[in-house]
Amino acid sequence: AVCRLKRLWSELGALKKPMVMHNGLLDMLFIWKCFFGPIPDTAQEWILNMSERFPVVFDTKYVAEFLARDESTYLQYL
Repeated sequence: AVCRLKRLWSELGALKKPMVMHNGLLDMLFIWKCFFGPIPDTAQEWILNMSERFPVVFDTKYVAEFLARDESTYLQYL
């Protein structure tokens, strides 16, 4: 089952489609650790590796807080 999930995440990354999540930083770190290998030592290195696999990532919490200047960012409110 793990091999299938690893293949799924690799194929999703290869498609270079946008990824949409809500407050997904920890989720992406978990996915990286489980399916792509150890998390790099620096944030810059992880961001570089992540952006190579998933070049377009939208976090709706970030959009709500910083772009829309909305104070209520929990998913049910949005």
